[in-house]
Amino acid sequence: QPEKSLNRRILTLAVPAFGALIAEPLFVLADSALVGQLGTETLAGMSIAATLITTVVGLMNFLAYSVTPAVARAFGSHRLDPALRGMGANDATIGYARDYLHHSLWGIPPMMMILALMGTLRGLQDTVTPLKVAGVGTVVNVALNWVLIYPVGWGVAGSATGTSLTQWGMALALGIFIHLKMRPQGVNWRPDIAGMRGVLSLGSWLMLRTLSMRLALLSTVFVVARLGDEQTAAYQLGMSVFNLLLFALDSLAI
Repeated sequence: QPEKSLNRRILTLAVPAFGALIAEPLFVLADSALVGQLGTETLAGMSIAATLITTVVGLMNFLAYSVTPAVARAFGSHRLDPALRGMGANDATIGYARDYLHHSLWGIPPMMMILALMGTLRGLQDTVTPLKVAGVGTVVNVALNWVLIYPVGWGVAGSATGTSLTQWGMALALGIFIHLKMRPQGVNWRPDIAGMRGVLSLGSWLMLRTLSMRLALLSTVFVVARLGDEQTAAYQLGMSVFNLLLFALDSLAI
């Protein structure tokens, strides 16, 4: 009986966590489906840029203060195209990749905030609130991207802009909820240096794992992009579905 109770508690946390975790891969899947209607080259360009964005976000979970100025300098001096070229973008896809990358960069801060805020709520054993925010965010993202891609006519830039706007909205909603929930508890909002060091110490091993996985993904895109635009576009669709299924395991890990 106690074992059944424990299993039930695990599922109670894991199932909503899964719903919240798949928000980001659902964003990518929806973007891929909408952008794919614009053509193979457009989707291939998005695939290359999206891989760079997700890599930066994954690493910036732990290296925010060191990576931010480096990325900002490269962005400010317009030196990001060599990275896209190095990943395999050709003359046909470089424009789409550049548009998606430039319009996605300002969505990186809320993505980091969402990760931290959802982690906080999970620590409080609240996986339902992230699920609700993620669910609303997914619906808003699809609707907003469709409007910006087609009626407005922004194409791949509209896809990236819609996703970035949605992520800012989700970060704001989660922040407000945590503030209202913690205010009666008298929580001190000033940074805790010792606590930050503890998180960094624990997170360094996860950062190493993330780095190794991202290097593998970067290598894959590097090779696929050289096989042609059709292969790159197909890779984007396949990986979008694969990542959606993969997050089921992370919900149990939590």
